[in-house]
Amino acid sequence: YTMHPSKVGVKQIGVNDRPPSNKNGGSNTTNTDHFQRLIEAADRLGGWIQLDAPGFLSNKRQHRQFGLAVIEMAQVVRAHWKKLREGDTSAKLAWRDVFDIAVRWRQVSEPNDPVWWIDQLAPEAFEEGFGLQTPLVNGQLRVIRYYPYFDQAFTLMKELVVKSSGVQGSAASEVRKIESIDQLYQAWGKGDFWVVSPCHSCIPGSDVIMEGTRLTIQAHAPNGYDFTIRTPGKPDRWKQYEDEFDYLWSKLEAQQADAILNNTDDGSLPDEIRDTVLQIFFYWVNFGPLSRGSASCGYAMLMALYVALGYTMQDPLPKGIQMDWEAILRPTPTVFINHVRRWLKPAAHNQADPLVELAPVSDTLPTLRHYMMALNAKHTS
Repeated sequence: YTMHPSKVGVKQIGVNDRPPSNKNGGSNTTNTDHFQRLIEAADRLGGWIQLDAPGFLSNKRQHRQFGLAVIEMAQVVRAHWKKLREGDTSAKLAWRDVFDIAVRWRQVSEPNDPVWWIDQLAPEAFEEGFGLQTPLVNGQLRVIRYYPYFDQAFTLMKELVVKSSGVQGSAASEVRKIESIDQLYQAWGKGDFWVVSPCHSCIPGSDVIMEGTRLTIQAHAPNGYDFTIRTPGKPDRWKQYEDEFDYLWSKLEAQQADAILNNTDDGSLPDEIRDTVLQIFFYWVNFGPLSRGSASCGYAMLMALYVALGYTMQDPLPKGIQMDWEAILRPTPTVFINHVRRWLKPAAHNQADPLVELAPVSDTLPTLRHYMMALNAKHTS
């Protein structure tokens, strides 16, 4: 499906400059108990998205949309799981349907940001491999948000250069000792270049190694280089990641009943389902299926699944940590999970379950107008 102009043959109807009257009573929505409880819950959950890292300034509107997205996603997922436990074999909920809730909230919260599914862009853009680009170094500028991951990314790039070029022995050692982008560029000696980070499949019996991200070095006149990561949205790569999500989503559906019914004595989340949720996050940020906002929507899914299971994040992410970069620069979910499990510890709600007291978001906020009212409502303490 596409709305590309070349594929749409329907003439646009005229625009009515007189907006229809508000028949849903939207002007009074903010005075209802359901609305107020929803806003309070969203503000409690939304603050977790704030990273304690250079360049990430606090944005209360983005906190609000994140909290609202998490609540709506968790409600939809929990309702679906309830149907499955009750034996409703007709119940269907795809992973993309849930992610699309986060995408919608991210779009509405900042209309100037182009947050789109890449496979729904113009066909030629998708087929040619629409690419996302995130710079760590831009010319002589160190990008404040992402440069803290320079050492890790540069070390990975040197290792991938060694493997892809086939150098061995002392030559490989010399590459690993290189300390600057300029030295690596000169050692390569063939102009601009890139290497691909591996992303290993988690499907049992699969030996597929997917394309993760491309670590790229380009000369930037007059005296600098662009050091970036680039994620291509190619159809064949898209299909590989879809297979991973189909497998993980089915696995999560099979695990969720035990996770809810058999809570551990200390209130922690069972390892196997915690790991499945983290695998979903790992593949999502490596996939990068959105033109913008993939990391934010990945964080939303991570928290929403934990909330749906009856758990929440008790502590913010550690200072300097960006979980999407932690995943992108590691080859397997196992390596990623072993790293983050030291400080990412979802625990059972120490207060009332935030979903129990809330009406469905789709009922409380049935229209775009209600969405905007929720985003613009006064922030709670």
